[in-house]
Amino acid sequence: MSALRAGYGETTITPPLGTNLTGLGFYLDRKAEIVLDDLKVRALYLDDRKARLLIISCDLLGLTVARADRIRSQVGATLGLPARNILLACTHTHSGPATESMPGLGRVDCNYMQNLPRAIVKAAGLAAAFSS
Repeated sequence: MSALRAGYGETTITPPLGTNLTGLGFYLDRKAEIVLDDLKVRALYLDDRKARLLIISCDLLGLTVARADRIRSQVGATLGLPARNILLACTHTHSGPATESMPGLGRVDCNYMQNLPRAIVKAAGLAAAFSS
């Protein structure tokens, strides 16, 4: 029986103040005004020398399957891990930034969305390095 190695990593993904928030109803024009608790990406890397798996949780309302697949592919390419071995999930917070265009649920901040994959890759990398 082989030993299981595990590693954990996290990064902050709190949007800048003024960012549109989503998830509590239509046409509310809610914007981030204060930060009580940072939003995070948390990653758990598991390796038993036969298989390597990565579980990633983002404090966001959600991501489309297409965007999640692109991020999983980017993480996998960075870590040398098949995308099929990566689970990317969201906590479904109703106090997070708009991440997809949905009528009446806030405008997506393009700069935020461009930086999000880097933050996810960073958390995953920290988890993989910690498991060594």
